Amino acid sequence: MNKKRTKKYVKEALSLRLSLQNTKGLKSYEKYEEHLKNFPKSLFKYRCFDKYTVDSISNNYLYLASTKELDDQFECTANFDSNITYSNKIIKKYFVKEVANMISDYPSNFKKSEMKKWIYECLDKKSSKIKPNYSSKESKEILKIFGTLVSGMWMNEKTPYIFNDLIKKALSAKDKFGIGSLSEINTSQVMWDMYSDHYSGYCVEYDTSDDIDLKINTFPVVYGNKKQTNILSILIGMIVEEYIVNLSNNKEYTLERSLDYFYLIITKYKEWEFQKEWRIVGDAYFKFPMPKIKSIYLGKKCTSNNEKLIIKLAKELGFSVYKQKDNYVDLSIDFEKIFNL
Repeated sequence: MNKKRTKKYVKEALSLRLSLQNTKGLKSYEKYEEHLKNFPKSLFKYRCFDKYTVDSISNNYLYLASTKELDDQFECTANFDSNITYSNKIIKKYFVKEVANMISDYPSNFKKSEMKKWIYECLDKKSSKIKPNYSSKESKEILKIFGTLVSGMWMNEKTPYIFNDLIKKALSAKDKFGIGSLSEINTSQVMWDMYSDHYSGYCVEYDTSDDIDLKINTFPVVYGNKKQTNILSILIGMIVEEYIVNLSNNKEYTLERSLDYFYLIITKYKEWEFQKEWRIVGDAYFKFPMPKIKSIYLGKKCTSNNEKLIIKLAKELGFSVYKQKDNYVDLSIDFEKIFNL
């Protein structure tokens, strides 16, 4: 998928995940069937042979590593001055900006600059000197919603504590989020070298066709050369968005700012695009149950003992085994089957 299609997929996938969390079940996923058809039929995991090999294959799980263990130094990184608190003027500035951005998203004749002045006056408990000619029913409703928002949220004595707690949690998220990295391909020479012990390891192919739990927790990585990392702006936007949804009952409006936060987890620098990565997102150190293993591919430097081990597991668990074979004509990787189901 290109970047535009990937972002569209991520938006729909996150909407599906939130929908299922809200309904506490899978009963509502049918409307996403067309979307789920775009999920890869197989995903691959490059591995080294280690003390977890037999256990992870026999019990069919994928360990979700903490994001601080990932290979890209910019993974899940947030940009934020830890000295900022709710009492700082910069908080008010971001708050006004995010509220004004929300207003500009509505199909109305509001001017953002005018609305910023109006919001500042509400926050300072001044009577508004601005007399905009917003006489339509829609305009009056929006003014009511945002007037309630700025006075109710900003003046609430609990808000500073809630906000500061959210910042602390967001900044520590890198240690708490778990990522399970998978790929659309099993023929990357770079990944065989990096993640499979210089061609001595193996690559697991999972049959993803019927696993709904995997599909609602796995997202394609978005590759680019920049991303929104201002956690303060993101958090305020999410809080403002939630207030608006609760006040207006506009349940279709909750996703955009949440996506900014989620992109912190699934955005990677464009130089890694060759990996064609999909990520399982969950709690760090969790053993995520995986779908059926379809095949395991062995690197060309795999030892005879490790080859025998994988074939033994294949007989017990019912999957095929392939061995890497170099194609010297087009300088690519091929595989030949050495054990069939």
